[in-house]
Amino acid sequence: MDSDTRSPASVELALRAHVHSLRILPSALHKLYAEMHPSATTRHIPVIRLVYALMWQCFADATSLDAQPNASCFLNVIHSARKLVNRPHYIGNAVCPVYMRQTAAQLHTSTRQLAQTIGNNMHAVSGPHWLATLLMLQDSERYKKFLTVFANPRAKQLTVSNISRLRFFSVDFGWGAPVHATVYPMLIPGFATWLPLGASGGLHILWNMPDSVAERLKNDPRFTRYVEFLF
Repeated sequence: MDSDTRSPASVELALRAHVHSLRILPSALHKLYAEMHPSATTRHIPVIRLVYALMWQCFADATSLDAQPNASCFLNVIHSARKLVNRPHYIGNAVCPVYMRQTAAQLHTSTRQLAQTIGNNMHAVSGPHWLATLLMLQDSERYKKFLTVFANPRAKQLTVSNISRLRFFSVDFGWGAPVHATVYPMLIPGFATWLPLGASGGLHILWNMPDSVAERLKNDPRFTRYVEFLF
């Protein structure tokens, strides 16, 4: 997974669907962490929360939310619940989503402070939460309510997912195990799929966003200091 192995036709399809490919190298993650922890006495914040905060702030600004200080902004994180399934051969979608809401004005704080807020509000995935998610997905009314936040294309939100919640990477359908596996982002603005960038670390991000938003991010020095656009 060190590079995007899709064919040119696949890349063209992704561009038509407003899916952009980005990369955060291990060195950029180290730089982000070091800059947010200026001294040994500074409270430790996991680097992944710093990435959440940075991307949420920049994405909110790129969608012009700063002009609407009371507008609701959502951060949805689709956690993997695979460790809680306790079924070795289960290949389904072991998903456990959590989300938090802030106003556009509340996002105009330091990246470090927003990362702390994310850590205080986005609870850890647990067995009861996984069970509650299963029950919610089977309840049509509760599922509709959930979709108004998670899958509403008009909502101002950043949704982060990863592929560890699925388990099909080594499945052999009769013609050999796959050489490369990925998950295409949902066709919802703001939906980003995060993949590990090989054994060296870092992140490869497939992010669905309008081209106008992508152009603003490319010109935001806070963002491009750490994140590279591949296409």
